[in-house]
This record gives sequence, C-alpha cells and structure tokens, in this order.
Amino acid sequence: MNSIMPYISYFGTATLLKIFSMNSLTKKAYRIISNKYFQSNHYNVSDIDFSRGLWLYKSINQTIPKQNNQRYQLLEIGTGWTHFYGLFLRHLMNIDLTLFDIRDNRQWDATKTRAKNLYSKLSELGPAAGIPTESLKYSKFIADCISNSGNFVQLYTNLKIKYFIESDGNLQNLDDQKFDVIFSVDVFEHIDSFALDQTISQIYGLLKPGGISIHQIGIDDHLTHYAKNMGAKEYLRYSDRTWKLFFENNNIK
Repeated sequence: MNSIMPYISYFGTATLLKIFSMNSLTKKAYRIISNKYFQSNHYNVSDIDFSRGLWLYKSINQTIPKQNNQRYQLLEIGTGWTHFYGLFLRHLMNIDLTLFDIRDNRQWDATKTRAKNLYSKLSELGPAAGIPTESLKYSKFIADCISNSGNFVQLYTNLKIKYFIESDGNLQNLDDQKFDVIFSVDVFEHIDSFALDQTISQIYGLLKPGGISIHQIGIDDHLTHYAKNMGAKEYLRYSDRTWKLFFENNNIK
C-alpha cells in the first residue's frame, strides 16, 4: 500500500490542479482557498530557500560594479506568495526593488512571518556564509520595517518597493524603467514556450548597459513536491501527449 500512496498523491494533485486551472473563476477559487487555509505552508525558510537567496546575493555582488552611494535598480519576475527572494536581497542591500507577477497571489501573514524567520536565519547563518557585518546590521533595520508594516501598501512604502501585475506577463509597461539586475527563481519553467522569446527580448530591453539577467529554473517535476519518495524527473516517464492530457495545467500558480 505504501508503494502506491505516492502515485495516488501525484495523480490526485495533478487532477485537482488541472480542475483549478480551467478558467478565471476556478483560478480565483484556488487562490481564495490557498490564502485561507494554507498560508502556514509558506511560513518557513528551508535550507534550499536560504541557499538560493545567498546564491542570488553573492552572484549580484560579484558581478555588478561597486559604486559609492549608488542604489541599484532590481526587478524580480514572478514574486509569488511572499516576495521571498526580493525581500532576501532587500534585507542585505540598499536597493530600489520592483516586483512583477501575472496574478495577485500575495499572502500578508505568510510574508510577514517568513520575513521574520528569514531574519533569524540570516542572524544565525550569515557570518559563516560570508555575509559582511554591515549587511547583517542593515538587515535588522529592514526586519524592523517589515515588522512595523501593517499591510502590503505600508511595506512597499517603507521599503521603496514597486509592485506590478500584468495578467499576460508582458513587461512592456515597464519600458520607462531600466534595471541593473533582473532576476527570477522557479519562474521560467512556467512560461509558455511560445512566449519565451518575447520575455527574453523584453528583459534585455529593460537592462541598463552592463546590467545582468540571472535566473534559477526549476527542472524538477513540480507534482513530486506533493508526493514523497518520487523521483524529481518523474515527468520523463510520460509522452508529451500523455503529459498534456493528464498532468499539464494552465499555469495556476
């Protein structure tokens, strides 16, 4: 029985997500249910979350030139439930941050709790991870700003953050801005293949001369997140036709 339970979870999750992704109403229902009953799933900062944030921070610091008193302009594509990676960088860098998403999945309680847990982890692991002392001191100031914010509007005001939603994923409305860094984590695998060329072209059009585009792409089978003991490349078992018919959903997240 234990051997088939992961497959029941795998197929069951695929079916539910496919149903929830059918149209705008079912997607809205999915977000309402997630926000009401599953915010606690996004409270924690896992070791993987922390290591990815640290990779982003170090990659940016090692790549873009250091200039005194310059506030770098950063754009995160696909900021998700809790703005985690944008806020990770904001804890350690005095930056102007723009957040972009295709739908509003924000969860305030989860954002605030996860940011608190992030600060605890930065305080604990930051020195050994090579984060400079002055950056860790700055993170305390940012943590206090988040703690003193009562909602997303206050958070954005306190931390000088801009937040945009474009349901079609088009970045053209940001054309009046230029960025030093454009980044994403676990986003590009969700972009339809026919839209990739346009997205990449728009990203390069938004970069300042010498700016960088940095993206972590999740190539694991995301359905296995809900099914323990299944391989990360489970999707390779199925043909394109079978996958599209039984497993593919219309970008519900």
